[in-house]
Amino acid sequence: MIRFNTAIFYDIENLTKGQSYSNVSALSLSEIYQKIRDLPYVDHISLQRAYANWGDNRLSVLKDEVNSLGIDPIQVFGFAKHQPKNAADIQLVVDAIEINFTRALIDTYVIVSGDGGFASLVKKLHEYSRRVVVCAYGNATNGNLKAVADEFIELQDPEEHPIAAKVASNPTILKSPKKLGDAAEPPSKKLVVKPSWISKAHQEITPITPHLASPELLLNTSKNILSWLQQDEENRKKLREGGILLSVIMEAFKYVIPEFKPELLGFGKFGELLQFLCHETELCVIGSLHKSPALAFRAAVPQDVQVLPDLTPATLHTVERYQQLLVQGKPKISTDLELKFEPLGQALVKWVDLAQPLDSWISLLKEALPEYDLEIIKHFCHTLIQGDILERQPLELPLAEQILSLKPEFQQFADMAAAIDRLAETKLKGILGEEVKLVILRRCLQCWEPTPPEIGDFS
Repeated sequence: MIRFNTAIFYDIENLTKGQSYSNVSALSLSEIYQKIRDLPYVDHISLQRAYANWGDNRLSVLKDEVNSLGIDPIQVFGFAKHQPKNAADIQLVVDAIEINFTRALIDTYVIVSGDGGFASLVKKLHEYSRRVVVCAYGNATNGNLKAVADEFIELQDPEEHPIAAKVASNPTILKSPKKLGDAAEPPSKKLVVKPSWISKAHQEITPITPHLASPELLLNTSKNILSWLQQDEENRKKLREGGILLSVIMEAFKYVIPEFKPELLGFGKFGELLQFLCHETELCVIGSLHKSPALAFRAAVPQDVQVLPDLTPATLHTVERYQQLLVQGKPKISTDLELKFEPLGQALVKWVDLAQPLDSWISLLKEALPEYDLEIIKHFCHTLIQGDILERQPLELPLAEQILSLKPEFQQFADMAAAIDRLAETKLKGILGEEVKLVILRRCLQCWEPTPPEIGDFS
């Protein structure tokens, strides 16, 4: 079953430093979102809320990202230049505590803020066995907040590093380096890989363009990165003494393979890719409830952590893995073995002549089928949009402002299901090649299968 286990809370006031931030356009919510998605224990995002006085004209540049990422903008008044504590902090805390009691499946909370006042919230969530990640500027994060967080994701401040910000917004300005140590500035805003690693590298690793490279080249380059890490004396010491965080390893990958995503190699999460690469090597992926996953030597695994099982070629083709790949990237195709989407589809075709915004469609379906969870209905509608089953007008507007209608050729649920089936097969073959196991894919798509017609008694 797909787990929507993560909630993200963006303190926009903190990200934009109140009224003092002069470069809001350099702030990338998409990059923050991707850093969070790359965490191995983050399955799927259940909700995202961004707290701000959205009447502030400076924040208008964030509108497109807020819409495209599916973030709920929470309007909070009361910001003032010299106000020591703003209303957004209070609202964020209230919402997080409420969600803790009302949504038991959410076990990971991400606070995008460096405000030390959230340290109390982190400790309270720990009392209920929740994992809390803090994501903020390293130079402006309260020490107490960083200390109590289960993991800290450091953001590069665009105002303090204008060159990095330009590279992040326009990676093409970088010349392709000949080897790992030649790059003066990585495509990522945050340079986690230490310069000493680069200067001591024992072998050259030629950077590649992921979308132009074959899966074989991507896989070999990935293996070379791990080999390089093992051969470096500084890294060998880290691998023996508790390991190297997977978030750091991910940055090394992005240095060599700009815009790298594990989906390019057919893995829903970066941790799973490393579990595959570690098979029959001296490395392994380790993790525990209270410690972030890391890469370590098998012979030096700390006593308080467990070794995550290696993934072998035989374990790559599973229903769970196919489901992860289908909901990663675009097009996103929702699947759930415990559901049937046919009642939603049958309800939809009754309103074939109706044209209205997405929120109205969701409300209409919820009213018609109250037994279906609201999040399931949302994912159903988004899958139809990704599958080009719902027509959108006008396309130049954000999705939330478009008018949607059912295309005439999809007046039967069976037609919708067939289109989703074709879309899913095309997507998986684009990732895994012709090795896609159609039997496994059909099982993933059982929730989209129409009920076969009853056979009459002709005796």
